[in-house]
Amino acid sequence: MRRIGVLVASGGRETGGGSWACVQAAIKQALAQGDEVGVFLMSQGVGWIEGDSLAELVAHGVEVIVCGTDAEAHGLDERGLMERGVRLGSQHDHARLLRDSDEFWSFC
Repeated sequence: MRRIGVLVASGGRETGGGSWACVQAAIKQALAQGDEVGVFLMSQGVGWIEGDSLAELVAHGVEVIVCGTDAEAHGLDERGLMERGVRLGSQHDHARLLRDSDEFWSFC
């Protein structure tokens, strides 16, 4: 089993950019292979919080952390994030995810 860290810093539904389907497919493939996955959302990537696809990943055991500064800038509150199974974090969490991962994928 590998530990895979994923940074998503672009796209977001509100910008119409990025390819969440690609990110989601890569994560699902890793999970199917028995890998453990952690995701850090920052910058425009915070826009992917909305919708069912992220909830599906959380339900499959993916740890999702969102940058607190960017969450605040997008008007997201900690209680709402917790209800979705998402943890509010910092760049320290981003660094920890990178340090503790066997592989690290960046979607920027």
